[in-house]
Formats: sequence, structure tokens, C-alpha cells
Amino acid sequence: MSHISIEYIITLPQNEDAIYEGFTVLGVTEGGSENVNVYFEIPENGVMSANLPTVSDEDGHWRAVFHGKFRPGTEVTAYARGHDAALAHITKIL
Repeated sequence: MSHISIEYIITLPQNEDAIYEGFTVLGVTEGGSENVNVYFEIPENGVMSANLPTVSDEDGHWRAVFHGKFRPGTEVTAYARGHDAALAHITKIL
């Protein structure tokens, strides 16, 4: 089984209403060119996204960008899974 990890969740700029315009999830796989499926959930209100597929670069780095409007203070848990990798997750308050 290969290894996958989530390193960061980075929020995208806020608009004038103090709402984040989305966020980016960054991670690393054991090898390059690995398929990664990423999704998130907001436990507070049960919102869960669909899988967003991405592929790691030759160094194993990958990124997934989730667009949408998110209020500051929202707790988000991001999940990532490769083809044969265990599920990785990270929680952040935006």
C-alpha cells in the first residue's frame, strides 16, 4: 500500500463580505503521477463535496482547489485517497 498525506489547506482570498472564495488542499504521494481523489466535509452542517480527482506531479506533490463561498470560522475536514493508499485527512478552521 502506498502512502498519501495532506500537508495544508490554504484559503483563497476573501471578498468584501468577508467570505472566503474557496480553498486549496495540498498533499504528497509516495511516487509521482499517482491518481488522488480529494473531498471535504463540514461536520457542523453535514455538507460533503464530491470527489475531485487530481494527479501528483513527478515529485509526488498534488493540489485540489475547491471553489465556493465559505464563512471565516468554518471547520473543514479534507480527505484524500490514492488508488491503493490509506485515507488521509486534515481538519482546519478557515
